[in-house]
Amino acid sequence: MTADQKAAAEEAVNTIKKALKETEIIPGLDEKVDYYKAFLATVSGYWDAFSGADNYYQLFAVFLSVLTAYAIAAFLKRKIAYLREAPKTGGKIIALKAFAYQSQKLIPPLLLMLVFYPVLTSVCLIYSEDSFIIEAFKRVTIVWILWEALRSYVAGPLIRMLGQWMLAPAALLQLFGLFGPAVAFMESFSYRIGELEISLYTLVKGFFLFGVVIWLGGFLSETLTGKIRRNRNISPSVRELLVKFFDIGLYLILGIFTLNLIGIDLTALAVFSGALGVGIGFGLQKIASNFISGVIMLTEGSVAIGHLVRMDSGLLGYVRRLGARAAIVETFDGQEVIVPNEDFITSRVSNLTYSANYARIDLSFGVSYNADPHRVKEIVLTAIRKYEGLSKREGLEPICYLRGFGDNSVDFLVTFWIDDVNTGRWTAENDGLFIIWDALKENHIEIPFPQRDVHIRYPNQAAIKV
Repeated sequence: MTADQKAAAEEAVNTIKKALKETEIIPGLDEKVDYYKAFLATVSGYWDAFSGADNYYQLFAVFLSVLTAYAIAAFLKRKIAYLREAPKTGGKIIALKAFAYQSQKLIPPLLLMLVFYPVLTSVCLIYSEDSFIIEAFKRVTIVWILWEALRSYVAGPLIRMLGQWMLAPAALLQLFGLFGPAVAFMESFSYRIGELEISLYTLVKGFFLFGVVIWLGGFLSETLTGKIRRNRNISPSVRELLVKFFDIGLYLILGIFTLNLIGIDLTALAVFSGALGVGIGFGLQKIASNFISGVIMLTEGSVAIGHLVRMDSGLLGYVRRLGARAAIVETFDGQEVIVPNEDFITSRVSNLTYSANYARIDLSFGVSYNADPHRVKEIVLTAIRKYEGLSKREGLEPICYLRGFGDNSVDFLVTFWIDDVNTGRWTAENDGLFIIWDALKENHIEIPFPQRDVHIRYPNQAAIKV
């Protein structure tokens, strides 16, 4: 940069300084002006280099190189698409073909870095003293490669967004020597809360680091909790309890570690912690109650994954997941119902598979008053004993009870047991009713239905007209 250019940059900095000082936008501006000078001086130097007439041919050469790289990439992409549609090997596409198809967007910048820029630099140094423009575009292309690599290979949307919109711009600033001035500029905008000072740069860095921590925590949680859940030497309730405490401990450690990386003193968060405690006591009491209820459930083992439960509300289904806030109950029609953990503690819950899977089936039926009730009992018991799903446990034999004499029928109740309620409670009821129906029909025993005799009287016969 020439002396005149430096003087112009100095004058621009002084003008900005005077305007900001007059409006009092930035307090203590005299102590925070060095980064303005550095930033403007660097930008001014790059602008002068790009706008010089001697460098136009370099810009033109780079422009032709980019067009050529895209043309070659288009040709290669067609070949890659052909490989993608080629016959499969062993039912799967060869891994190299899949990787090449995934890397299509990296072809133009890689061609520029590996082929065109080295050739352009060599030719440029023959006719000129430097290759400043080409070197500058090399730095831009490095960030381009980083951007496309994040798009192509990173599956997680959160980490991909952080990489594209925060990591890539930071790398671009660093390659051009503007990262330090940009950081100083963001740090000049700060706000103090007691002993804690938060700047714009702290917020940006915190957002990035917390995003990385959330992604890392999710990855570690999914990997390690999967190993805990696959350990069959531990009971299901203990496994879920370990998973829950592991998740809490993992995110707590990662959160504290992130705060230290950001530079926030944890002692400055004492007031915030007190406010958080009050918030839990009032606004978040339901969440805290559900969490504690979940811990109690897992500790007692009263409800575990795979249990068949019936809630007070009539909900019947299998417990598929026990979370920190709620459980997932899958009903027999395929619905997955989210039930707060507190409901399992404060309401009555029937666990049909808590200590054993066998269950009793109760079937009510009625017969005509013309039938012999002693014979009906023997017929029904004989038929039920032939049922294939009947439990063979001692003391769980079928029983038939005479329940009462109704308005239209003699009422019976037959009970029998099945070994595994998971095979279908409704299936057993269905089979039992069919067995009773067939047995009664086979023995010509009537199953009555309500009947009424209606008598119509006409006290005033004269009122009737035919």
